[in-house]
Amino acid sequence: MPAPTTGKFHAFARGPGRGTGRIARSLGKPARAVPWYPLGSEERRPYASPGAPGGSDAAHGLCPRPAGHRVEEARRHVPGGLAGRDRVRPQRVRDRPGAGPDPGWPPRRGPHRGPGIAAVQRVQRLYEARGIRARELTHMRAAFYQGARTFTTGEMATPTPGPQEALLRVRRVGICGTDLHIFQGHLDHRVPKGGVIGHETFGEIVEAPGASGFTRGDRVVVEPVVFCGSCRACRMGASYLCYQLKVLGVDLPGGMREYWAVNTTRLLRVPDSITDEHAALIEPLAVAVHDVARADVKRGDAVLIFGGGPIGTLIALVARHRGARVAVVEVNPFRLDILKAFGLERVGPGTDVVAWAEQWTDGTGVDVAFEVTGNPAAARAVADVVRVWGTVSIVAIHAEPVPVNLYQMFARELVMHGSRLYARADWEEAIRLVASGAVPVAPLVSRRIPLESLQRGMEEALGGGPVMKVLVEV
Repeated sequence: MPAPTTGKFHAFARGPGRGTGRIARSLGKPARAVPWYPLGSEERRPYASPGAPGGSDAAHGLCPRPAGHRVEEARRHVPGGLAGRDRVRPQRVRDRPGAGPDPGWPPRRGPHRGPGIAAVQRVQRLYEARGIRARELTHMRAAFYQGARTFTTGEMATPTPGPQEALLRVRRVGICGTDLHIFQGHLDHRVPKGGVIGHETFGEIVEAPGASGFTRGDRVVVEPVVFCGSCRACRMGASYLCYQLKVLGVDLPGGMREYWAVNTTRLLRVPDSITDEHAALIEPLAVAVHDVARADVKRGDAVLIFGGGPIGTLIALVARHRGARVAVVEVNPFRLDILKAFGLERVGPGTDVVAWAEQWTDGTGVDVAFEVTGNPAAARAVADVVRVWGTVSIVAIHAEPVPVNLYQMFARELVMHGSRLYARADWEEAIRLVASGAVPVAPLVSRRIPLESLQRGMEEALGGGPVMKVLVEV
């Protein structure tokens, strides 16, 4: 025979019965048609919101649903954008504005004050099992472009990946020359106010489709080009020059945020032998690999690069790896020291570059010259240093039309071309070069900043001081 119970709650000894209403009245509650059930001690909420499901009844160990329904209750409070793995949200959500009453719940008493503590904890447990902190359930940090020379940091909704997308936890984002053009307002026709930039992105996969070949924890870089696949450029094999080309981090939202949903076709896996910081430099190295390949640099060529910034230095290192003889024109003392550390030939400020190139090549001119500064003076001089049938490669973005010595183009039958972005093969080669150590990238990183300091990082990078490559740690 069971031991007798004492106190107000004796009616619950064998579960709820007809005495439920009497007990409710003894607690100062109105009688209810819906039975109330006891909660376990771990679920009791002494500070529960009176307007929340269960309200202050939960403080007394009462619950308006049997224990078997607690998971379903918790799912009702999952935000719509983060509903479960099946992404199915119940049609009737009690706390959604405009939603009708749920007949399965007792009516509320008093104003709504949000879900109680236990409901929040249940949701938190569901998501911690998937590796997502409670703070990140609905919002994440991001940096927003607000117009020329202005970035702000705030919150935005955490994305839900689509059927062919992976959710990335962004770790590092590099600031490059294109970002500095965005910062100065030169690309306002492509970057909207309130947009999120960042195309040199490295991250870790949080969630990926099963058939994608990627799994949680994979370290990846993002190839940020989106192309149509059907225009003439795409059919020619130049999808990175698609007539409808969109670049993630420029035309479309980029990686200056905590989480990013990216199509899995744009991801490349990074070997564990590559550090996080080195992985963030794979994108600019892919640019350099493409530039050198497009200029057809060969062993024994004399190559002169105007501009010793990150891209110019990487072009020099890739060309040297191919067996070329390389020199770099630069005026920044800090960058000249880095070029010296790499063992590269330097042409410093105050030097007559044309005369120096003639002396360096016994009066014939260089085989290939790269213009990577974006400076009109360099664009004017680049054709004057190249030999007969030589090559001029324009890598920098020139925001305004600049003069070029077309007479040299005619007199020496030079070839001038532009070089932009990269193909998938360039990315794969860049990963191999970093993984093997053939191209050392570590000395390029001069500063690391948090996401909240993006504005200051842009100003310092644009100021031309002791800065080479700035990485944003997200």
